[in-house]
Amino acid sequence: MPLLSEHLDWVTLSIDSASSLTLLELGRAVQGTRVIPADRYLELGQAVRGAGMRLKLNTVVTSANVAEDMSGFVATLAPERWKIMRVLPVQGQNSGKVEPFLCSADEFEAFVQRHYHLETDGIRIVPEDNDDMRGSYAMVDPAGRFYDNVSGGYRYTRPILEVGVDAAWSQVAFYMDRFVARGGVYNFAA
Repeated sequence: MPLLSEHLDWVTLSIDSASSLTLLELGRAVQGTRVIPADRYLELGQAVRGAGMRLKLNTVVTSANVAEDMSGFVATLAPERWKIMRVLPVQGQNSGKVEPFLCSADEFEAFVQRHYHLETDGIRIVPEDNDDMRGSYAMVDPAGRFYDNVSGGYRYTRPILEVGVDAAWSQVAFYMDRFVARGGVYNFAA
């Protein structure tokens, strides 16, 4: 990890549950059966901070974890930022698979409120509901195309290397006000 710390300021861990059973239900497993146990995530968090890098946590809230209280786990992991996102249906990407995992806006809000007390421990809570995510990310796919999700599915530009950044960027919808509202602007260096 010391070699990475020369080049990386932040490391983000995506952890949707502290429960191995929930992770299995969500399909967060290698070869369908092996999950990373909570203790291993805690070790990784320690290693990240020990190497002088900053730690962020991402969690997607679904019907499988919406009732979970992750407070103890997250407090021990001690990320500086915890982005909590409600599972986002994306037409053509997760259609037909995501429906059993959807949760309501009220359930999502209850999950967020259950964990807000962690801000007193110095963990910045950054909730993102579905409308917060649409049109507020600058995304590039492996083919080198910008894409957006404003209409509920992905819409792709021409490849950036073919048409240039400006021309490709003009083909997507990006809303700076949504980006700012979801906490996208913060001091990365502090």
